[in-house]
Amino acid sequence: MEDWLRKQADLAATVCADMIPVAIDGYCREQDLLGLHAEDVTFGITAALAFGRAHRGESSKTGREQGVVLDEPYSAEILRRRVANLRPHQRVYPITSDVYRRWWRRAADAVWSAANVGPPHAARHTGPSRDMCLGYRSLEQIMKRGRWKALQSVHRYAKPHLWVRAVEEQP
Repeated sequence: MEDWLRKQADLAATVCADMIPVAIDGYCREQDLLGLHAEDVTFGITAALAFGRAHRGESSKTGREQGVVLDEPYSAEILRRRVANLRPHQRVYPITSDVYRRWWRRAADAVWSAANVGPPHAARHTGPSRDMCLGYRSLEQIMKRGRWKALQSVHRYAKPHLWVRAVEEQP
């Protein structure tokens, strides 16, 4: 879907393409990424994202001053490019959730079938499913990374069997 979005002649499609790998890598909710400002991204060995910034009066679903450190260099590279010319208060992904969902559905229909992909929130499920399937993280580590309060929530999100099937069915 990311590749299909990048091939579209539309800036919003490119923004959406840039959201997908970061959402998967950081187990990010749509609202986490759409509310992300340049000042919320810190670079070091990789990139770290901060959500629910108290100084702006914000709160993420799991509270204030939440965050995640990304694993993938590709995700950090996307973020470096996106924040390169932004002022601290500017949004990293300057689109609305409606625009994101519209492009997500178009990409899903073009590449798979929207019925097989689900909504954009499905990207948040992909990272935990992959990590569990590959043995990259324990359930407790997945729970912490995803900012879930209960292991039951991790079980609802991390479905390695579906990740394996999705990988095998990719065009």
